[in-house]
Amino acid sequence: MNILQLMPEFDRESFRALLVPLQQGKKEKIVFDTIHRRKDGSLYPVEAHLQLSGHGKDGIGVAFILDLTERRKMEEKLRQQGEFLRSLLAALPVGIFIIDPASHRIEEANLEAAAMIGAAPEEIAGRSCWEFFPQSAGRCPFAASNEEVERSERLLRRKDGREILVLKTVKRLRTDSGEKLVETFVDLSERKHLEEELYRLSITDPLTGAYNRRYFLEMLAREIERARRTGLPLALIMFDLDHFKDINDRFGHAAGDLVLKSLVAAFKERLRKTDCLARWGGEEFVILLPDTAAEGAASLAEELRRRLGQMEIPGVGQVTASFGVTGYCPEDTVDTITQRVDKMLYRAKKNGRNCVCACQ
Repeated sequence: MNILQLMPEFDRESFRALLVPLQQGKKEKIVFDTIHRRKDGSLYPVEAHLQLSGHGKDGIGVAFILDLTERRKMEEKLRQQGEFLRSLLAALPVGIFIIDPASHRIEEANLEAAAMIGAAPEEIAGRSCWEFFPQSAGRCPFAASNEEVERSERLLRRKDGREILVLKTVKRLRTDSGEKLVETFVDLSERKHLEEELYRLSITDPLTGAYNRRYFLEMLAREIERARRTGLPLALIMFDLDHFKDINDRFGHAAGDLVLKSLVAAFKERLRKTDCLARWGGEEFVILLPDTAAEGAASLAEELRRRLGQMEIPGVGQVTASFGVTGYCPEDTVDTITQRVDKMLYRAKKNGRNCVCACQ
């Protein structure tokens, strides 16, 4: 077989043109990739090295042929692996930055990172990671440390300036081109919102939105400890709707529920953020008043009593409640102060209801 039969990509003219630089002495050797034909007619990739040995008519063309079949298979395998990794990087449901630790510049950002930031990946590449994690601006403790992995909650700044809470993980990646930092981050805002909602549900009464008894007792224990430590006053108001069973019997339980919800909504408007209104049980409620003496609590209870009496509940009309009031005494515990305010409520009921009874 002649050379043209071995190299089917060439014809006589193209092969002669290939040899011209050798014949003119401009090159000592020509290296190129081409296709070779086997004896059985099958083709395979090769790397050809052509050079001339000797001069003039006595010159001999010498060709060294390297079979590239295995190399091409390896290259294709590496290409496919690279494509798979790029696809994986793009598809992962976490934001990813590839960062140069020396310059802190982002070399690559995946689609999830771009979506979380609200910018295209090409808008992110080349920018400093501090632009998106401003609380670390000007310093990178991880890059200067010997740690391999770091995890922390951070605020990620979006393109529109809004910040979202993320869980960020930074890991070192050693490559042929040097060390890189791989930052991954997961949006925690939805989880935080869910946690906050679950916590809210765990401490509130589902019907009225007032705090539940368990949370109230926790807050009362804290405030008693604070009053004991600081000497600041503390007071409780306990109240109970008058003849609530008759309301349920006469108008139905839906109407009774409306009364409870209306009462809580109206009282919340008057109370401070530091006050704690809780449903004690049934139609009985309690209010924790930090930094408030018994006299002030009694005045507030009277104001709430009048406000309730002036309310017109749809389908029910006007309702009333009885109020007991007490202040914190030295050596009080959760049990002693709640028992005392309960006695004051009982006294208000005994005195004819729709009134306030207070004691120190």
